Amino acid sequence: MTRDEFERKEKEILEGLFDCDRKLCMTIASTYANINNTPKIMIVGRALNGWDTIQETNFEDFYKKLVEEFRTNNENKNALNRLYNKAYKRNEKNKYNSARSAFWRVVRQISEKHVDNIVWTNLYKVSPKKGGNPSEKLKEYQFIACKKLLDLEIEYYNPQVVIFITNKWADKFIENPIIIQNYRSDFVKYIGYFGNKNNKFIVTVRPEGQKEKLWLKDVKEAMSILLSKPCFSVNTPSLATSHNSL
Repeated sequence: MTRDEFERKEKEILEGLFDCDRKLCMTIASTYANINNTPKIMIVGRALNGWDTIQETNFEDFYKKLVEEFRTNNENKNALNRLYNKAYKRNEKNKYNSARSAFWRVVRQISEKHVDNIVWTNLYKVSPKKGGNPSEKLKEYQFIACKKLLDLEIEYYNPQVVIFITNKWADKFIENPIIIQNYRSDFVKYIGYFGNKNNKFIVTVRPEGQKEKLWLKDVKEAMSILLSKPCFSVNTPSLATSHNSL
């Protein structure tokens, strides 16, 4: 799939979620400005915690700005690059320092401090622009579209491993999983393979309030297990079933 094909499909799905009144913010998958190789890790968060830099009320203009901000080749404007490097200014009144975010601190360590190793996305693409997670009603409204978008992102970027730093939020996004049932960890909920893809995945608890060194140790061990083995053949009909067996 070419980038043009990917963005055409992405745009078609996002248009149905567009909030012309701009009371909500929207995110897309983001890669580092100067990336010239396929990122080996996809980092998946729950939802964007506020974003108020794009003001366009026309979807065509809005999507163009969205792509420019999250995938620009200008390293000083690229959203992932700026968040990764600890200082991002959301708007004139609200400064955000990602060094204070447990999420971004562990992401830097997971990627071995090389931002071009990762692509960053979120389960839910629409959230309140002033911050906070989407409500249950807003999650339900956008779920089908967001599931399609995540599948599209995994297909296009084709990462070696997808790390859901989402706790149980990821469960309904993962179809027909192949779970490694004998894996045990305090901070990793489960690891395995997408049943309909070749990509591997890890689902973790959120790092906030956790001992980050131990959290990182568990996640890196899980990555090592997944990346060292070609395949596992433990099929489970649903995540609910596989959770009970862990």
